[in-house]
Amino acid sequence: MRARTPVALAAITVALGCGGGGSSTGTTHTLTSLGLTSSSPNAYQFGPVTTLTATAKDQNGDAFNPGGAPTFSDPSGKVTFQGNNVQVVTPSGNSKVTASWTAQGTTVTSDTVTLSLDVAPSNASVVATSGSSFNPITVDIKSGGTVSWSGLQTLGSGSLPHNVRFINATPFNGDARNGAPGSEDAANGTFGSAGTYDYYCENHGFAGPPVSGMSGHVVVH
Repeated sequence: MRARTPVALAAITVALGCGGGGSSTGTTHTLTSLGLTSSSPNAYQFGPVTTLTATAKDQNGDAFNPGGAPTFSDPSGKVTFQGNNVQVVTPSGNSKVTASWTAQGTTVTSDTVTLSLDVAPSNASVVATSGSSFNPITVDIKSGGTVSWSGLQTLGSGSLPHNVRFINATPFNGDARNGAPGSEDAANGTFGSAGTYDYYCENHGFAGPPVSGMSGHVVVH
């Protein structure tokens, strides 16, 4: 099993408006409040990135840039902040994140955004492409999770369809492959044990080891 380093970072974007809301040029903006939103209610140690957006607002409720930058905090210590990124340290329970912005001699703090923390998502999706590749190549899921493949009847190189065949797993109801290439357009595989599982398309990939060509990896945590 290949060791993996936690890489799923939740990127934080600062929304910088230019007065917004129809404010006229020359309007004096006073930092009054701070909004904080999340693109997902979940954050993972491994897997997709969760994006937070901090928005400074003036006395009229319009977004603007007061100068400087926000800071972020989580009293539980389950996530840490590195510049504009959040990294999950303890992948269990919840994280209650707030943002603060100091400018114009005042500090405003956002409402709390609660993120549900986990080691990895329960499900992941992979698309087989006409370019004879799997997108994404690697997915992370938690033990007991499911990966869904689609586009298997899409024609790739040589006008040939795709399939999924695993080297070291039998996720398709005890079978290492979902079926012959092009026999179905979609397939679901379930993984019960932690590990890294490699697969390839029999028409466009190679068993190796290691797998190559049209191939991919499922990492179960």
